[in-house]
Amino acid sequence: MKFKKLLSLSASFIVPIVFVSGLATVGIDKGVGSQAQKASVRTNVIPKQKLKIKNDTIVLTDENFNTAFKHAAAAYFVPNSNTIYVNTFVADTDNDHIRKTVELNNLGRPLVMRHEMEHAKKAHITNNNKNRSGWHRARVSVMDEMMARGGEFIEAIEYHIENGVPCPSNRGGFIYHVDSLVMARHNEMAGEMSAFLPVDFQDRQIADIIINNAADRYLQVQKSYFYTKRIKNELNCIQRKKYIPNDSCEIVPSLFNYSPEIDQWGALWTYDVKSQWTVTGKKRVDLWNAASQSTRDRTIAKIDSVVRQSFAPGQMLLKSTFSKTH
Repeated sequence: MKFKKLLSLSASFIVPIVFVSGLATVGIDKGVGSQAQKASVRTNVIPKQKLKIKNDTIVLTDENFNTAFKHAAAAYFVPNSNTIYVNTFVADTDNDHIRKTVELNNLGRPLVMRHEMEHAKKAHITNNNKNRSGWHRARVSVMDEMMARGGEFIEAIEYHIENGVPCPSNRGGFIYHVDSLVMARHNEMAGEMSAFLPVDFQDRQIADIIINNAADRYLQVQKSYFYTKRIKNELNCIQRKKYIPNDSCEIVPSLFNYSPEIDQWGALWTYDVKSQWTVTGKKRVDLWNAASQSTRDRTIAKIDSVVRQSFAPGQMLLKSTFSKTH
């Protein structure tokens, strides 16, 4: 975090930003007497919603493969209903290509689920941006997708540690590329104990590998303009229904770990990872603040480039794009 940027903070940014699931106020009468007089309790609680997972099956045939598979996501998260929708593919054909595609797609389901779970866990951070400018709202939407791909890499690496072999997946060469780089670093650090020790995801080199490759993978997909509509909606500050967090939203964002205006993205790049050395069997790691400054600068530059490419003609000159909304 650069000193110059800190000096530019307005008073409104000095107060930590903390999301809570609800507020409760309790008023107690001074007198003692009846039960009604002893306490007057007023609550204004907005409970978290339960995260739901809904499964569906898509049957692929010779006739519908080219259209159905192309347009069907393996899974996706819908914030308004706090639901992850998961599609399982079934091949109703003797076509070897279709059968192999279905097999690989279903093998990659754990990575897809991790991707969507990261969206769900951080939905309270990424969906309540009412008071941010369109510029920063758009940047959040890009970083949201990048960090979800980081979750896929972590899931694949932990699979490798647990099973002794790389995670089978249809997620392209990126998964195997990242796995090989991280495992090489892990083996270097852990030596003969590498097969038994968890990966240190807060090692600077490992954090750099995951963040850099998550950004590169996002940009590869972005070339097809897959996320352009969402970015443009955020740039134009399209109003959305206020988001109610789900019960997996446990990361508490504050000025010290999350403030897009000063490029502090730690809360988004915080993950639960497995650790047999803790009581809970997991621990929480912040890859953003573990990574090198050069990796953070590179990621920020890529985000800003993607957002600029989504500007409408002349939008760069509009003050409203960079002004806070209310």
